[in-house]
Amino acid sequence: MEPGGQFDIQSLMRQAQELLSAQQKLAEAEVTGTAGGGLVSATVNGQGEVTGLSIDPKAIDPDDPAETAETL
Repeated sequence: MEPGGQFDIQSLMRQAQELLSAQQKLAEAEVTGTAGGGLVSATVNGQGEVTGLSIDPKAIDPDDPAETAETL
């Protein structure tokens, strides 16, 4: 607040613009995580949506593919 109780509108607008910019960068970000020694990987965007999923065929037990699929 400025002396006399008035808001600095330009400063407030600048902060709002910085917040919007940060939110946009977060929404555009992607993060990839792996599990099982790299046999499974998933990519998620900044909005929490899964954008990619990869399962290495080595993760599937050829003697019991149904059980493996259930586990995965």
